[in-house]
Amino acid sequence: MGLILKKKNGRAGGVFRPHQKVVPRGGEGEITSGTVSPSTGKAIMLASLGSRHDDYTKLAAVVRGTPRPVRVTTLPFVPKRYKSGTGT
Repeated sequence: MGLILKKKNGRAGGVFRPHQKVVPRGGEGEITSGTVSPSTGKAIMLASLGSRHDDYTKLAAVVRGTPRPVRVTTLPFVPKRYKSGTGT
């Protein structure tokens, strides 16, 4: 599942690392990878949460004991902007 940190003060808000916890209502998950995207300027991450969570579940990634709100997003994080050639 793709997640994006909800911005505060217009900044990316930090980098999320593997094995940090994601705490939705009714369960717990884990970040598998995270970085700041140079294309979007946002903190993005992949997380393992299970199939019972949807786009409307309130989620928070826990960083140094503080829950930081995140939102579910579609993958890929940045849509492709190129045209594939036909080769002829």
